[in-house]
Amino acid sequence: MPAINSTNASLTYNANATTGLVRISYVNTVDVIESQAISATNKAFLTGQAQTVVSGEVFYDQGDLCVSAMETDSVVPPASARAVAILMNTGMGISGNAWVTSFEPQASNNDVLRATFELTFTGARTIT
Repeated sequence: MPAINSTNASLTYNANATTGLVRISYVNTVDVIESQAISATNKAFLTGQAQTVVSGEVFYDQGDLCVSAMETDSVVPPASARAVAILMNTGMGISGNAWVTSFEPQASNNDVLRATFELTFTGARTIT
């Protein structure tokens, strides 16, 4: 599935909603394995495991509980994945539990501090 992008979305991480979301995108992938006989003319596949990865950018405000929780969990991973809920401007949403697999604050001249992040979902997730 191609990446789905949004610049007008909401993100809640560990029950904390961020007010500084700049952009967000997510990609769903499914592993497949070929399952046809060598003599077959056309390929056939069996589906395997699915994976969802969300990436985005937020204003880097350590007073924002969502941002500070993601930053903390990127340094000291929690015992279990955190609850995440995303609602895109199209009405499409995704929710489930995810790990922070990347969090990187960035600064540039004459710009507001920002941070990029990546969340990797684990277990069941709901896409609406």
